[in-house]
Amino acid sequence: MARFEPILGRISGKLGGLVFMNGPAGASLRSWNVPTNPNTPQQQTIRSAATQLANRWVATLSAAKRDAWETYAANVSVPGRFGNPIHLKGLPMYVRCNVARIQFFGGAGIKDDAPVVFNLGEYTEPVITATLPSTVSVAFNTADDWVSEDGAAMLIYSSREQNPSKNFFKGPYRPLAAAILGNLATPPPSPTLLATPFPVTSGNKLFFFARVMRNDGRMSAEWRGVDLTDFV
Repeated sequence: MARFEPILGRISGKLGGLVFMNGPAGASLRSWNVPTNPNTPQQQTIRSAATQLANRWVATLSAAKRDAWETYAANVSVPGRFGNPIHLKGLPMYVRCNVARIQFFGGAGIKDDAPVVFNLGEYTEPVITATLPSTVSVAFNTADDWVSEDGAAMLIYSSREQNPSKNFFKGPYRPLAAAILGNLATPPPSPTLLATPFPVTSGNKLFFFARVMRNDGRMSAEWRGVDLTDFV
């Protein structure tokens, strides 16, 4: 593997049998190998949801609805691979906003109408800590708009427990057993306790990411955090 940071800068992608990569040590070039595909049930669920949405885009959405998603996508940027803002096309934005809805709520959660508010939906970063071997505490700002909005929710995902020396985690993440649902009449309390998808041992690390979905179809940017468990 060779490094070419001064020449190639922030190039990435595949060309022929070579792959350009970027990491903490700079840009690098290596041979392309076909990656292993674990094909876990969670991956199958996500792929199935993306396929369902792509088919729905063609067969169910009207031209006017597709145009509305194109308009929303053109006006709202999402974080790119290196944190830089990028603009998606209408179909990828439709899929981005709806895959997690299918994960947590099934087909009934799909939003076919594009948002008319041109942002991803702002929220305050949560504080997530493991309180028991099967429970995490999610503290959030009860003044955030999503908390008192029917049809909105904070979605929390967790890693398996990791060695305490590990500082980076790419995935896979699993959804927690429940979402924190916004509610106008009875807003959810902070902190809220949620069940973890995996058992947790005191002294190990858990990596989390969260996002907030709004009732109008917006799906926020991701927040990522980590907790070194210490059960009392």
